Amino acid sequence: MTERPAGTKEDRRDALLAAQEFVKYLVALSTGSLVLTAGLLTKDVDIGSSGKILLLGGWLGLGISIVGGILAYSRTVTMLANSDYGLTDRFLEWPGRVQQVAFLVGVLLVGGSLAVVLVEK
Repeated sequence: MTERPAGTKEDRRDALLAAQEFVKYLVALSTGSLVLTAGLLTKDVDIGSSGKILLLGGWLGLGISIVGGILAYSRTVTMLANSDYGLTDRFLEWPGRVQQVAFLVGVLLVGGSLAVVLVEK
C-alpha cells in the first residue's frame, strides 16, 4: 500500500509553492555571493594562496548550489503544471538538498577566504 501525503491538496500546493520560493531565494543568494566575491579579484587585494584555495572552493560550492537550485526549481514548475504536489519527489528532493548543503559550504568557504584576507593584512 502506498502512503498518501498528509494535508489537503491546497495545503500540499501551498507547501510546494513555498519550497519553490525558497529555492529561488537560495539561487539569488548564491549568484549574488559569486558576483560579490568575484569583485575581489578585480581590486588590488592581495589574497594569499590559502585564501585563493578557500575562495575557489567557495565558488565551486556556490556554483553547485546554483545548478541544484535550477534543477529543483524546474522540477517544481513541472510538478505544479501536472498538479503533483508531493514534496518527497526524488527529482525535487535531491537537487534541493544538494542546493542547500552546497550553499552552506560555499558561504562558509567564501567567508573563510575573507577572514584569511583580513588576518593577513
